[in-house]
Amino acid sequence: MTRMRLTKGTFLASLAAGALAACSATSPSSSTTYGTGGSSLPGGTGGFFIPPGTGGEFGTGGFGEPFGTGGQFLSPSSPILNGVVTAVTPPPPISGGTLLVLADGATAVAADPDRDQIYVVDIGAGNVARIALQAGDQPGRLVQDKAGAVHVVLRGAGALATIDPRPGKVTLRRATCATPRGIAYDAAKDRLYLACASGELQTFTPAGATPSSTWTLAEDLRDVVIDGDALLVTRFRSAEVLTVDPTTGVVTDTARPPAFSNPAVHQGMSYEPGVAWRAVPAPDGGLVMVHQRGMYGTVQTTPGGYGGLSPCDSIVHTAVCRMKRGAKVDAGPALPGFVLPVDVAVSPDGKQVAMVAAGNGHAQLNGRAGCSPPTWATSPPSGRRAAGWMTGTVPLPARRARSAGPAGRRATT
Repeated sequence: MTRMRLTKGTFLASLAAGALAACSATSPSSSTTYGTGGSSLPGGTGGFFIPPGTGGEFGTGGFGEPFGTGGQFLSPSSPILNGVVTAVTPPPPISGGTLLVLADGATAVAADPDRDQIYVVDIGAGNVARIALQAGDQPGRLVQDKAGAVHVVLRGAGALATIDPRPGKVTLRRATCATPRGIAYDAAKDRLYLACASGELQTFTPAGATPSSTWTLAEDLRDVVIDGDALLVTRFRSAEVLTVDPTTGVVTDTARPPAFSNPAVHQGMSYEPGVAWRAVPAPDGGLVMVHQRGMYGTVQTTPGGYGGLSPCDSIVHTAVCRMKRGAKVDAGPALPGFVLPVDVAVSPDGKQVAMVAAGNGHAQLNGRAGCSPPTWATSPPSGRRAAGWMTGTVPLPARRARSAGPAGRRATT
């Protein structure tokens, strides 16, 4: 997991020289410096080998690193996994958004879709209460209402569960659309808004057994964010953000993160936005989205076609973007090493941001990252394994795919 400290400032990415320098849309160079001492990472057999050495592009000391298998070239930013684990019962897709710190600041509620359980944690004492759900419920995203109840999306059951975290029990279970995904709570209206991959946007009262309204928007809806007098609803594969009237369900605007290009990144090819894994409210309005973008063009099957020595040359980028109504949106630099970025969170005071990359066991980052206003400074917590640590300026980004994922999982939908 990556944690970044955010301070007030302009929201446009500003990159320094380092591993992320070439990942900026405006960076003039694609050089990469890996520092001194380096590291030796396990790789395949018969692959491409960069020997240790002194000086040169990889810095003093360099590193010795075998890449690829069977003689195929593999980028230094390729995933570094800790091995593959095959579960007897295939786990559900990884979806993110499954951890919520309650309003009291002392209690956390976590959904566990692998085990169909909800955990209520006393943060200070470390006590954990478990709430068992039905097999196949796959609890996912969750929100708390002003009465203190927690509402949990049951992705596998097409349902919404309400729990009382104090005694730790389910107080209500109601049917929803068949493909519930994201949920948000509007305290001013005392309403729950549920986004469905099948295209419905449903509203519930916290105690309502049936939807108050069901509006049909576009398919592949993902997350819902309350933004003043409007709803911001994301679409998963296209990374579109729909602005929706919360009283009528009418879509009043549609936006996407901008395309990305840099002459120093993959021969200047354009990267188009897509796959909005997670969107959360920004502290001062709008949303923060972690998404991916893909190279728009022909993928060459020769060495370097999928990526080169620069960690920015991969054909798929992870990026974080701030989108706010009426504000200019800038393409952020790529975050190399962050494979399958399933979750992002912003602290209530807007000073800390966390990202989770589920497809990589580790990520080695130096330099700066960005996307559109605040400044982030980072340092890894002691004893905590992190996906990667960065310092920089960042502008405050259906069906189950069966592509390979960590621990034998499918990628999420």
